[in-house]
Amino acid sequence: MLKDKESGILIARYEEEGFKNRAEYLDSLKEEYGAELFNAVSSVMPASEDFDGLITELEDFEENSETAQLFEDILWN
Repeated sequence: MLKDKESGILIARYEEEGFKNRAEYLDSLKEEYGAELFNAVSSVMPASEDFDGLITELEDFEENSETAQLFEDILWN
């Protein structure tokens, strides 16, 4: 069974999610969450967290940003 050299995750795991490899998977996350957010979060997450911690952090940051924007809009508009 082939593993991604950087993450140690089985290539089959990326394929299960519909991607050929880790690079394609990460590119899709960068597109979905935006390069700035993705780069900031992924720079502090170990590669072994591709399907767990990385996703959780991206979702949490995005949710917190949306909530903060909502409150800002309510307070200042």
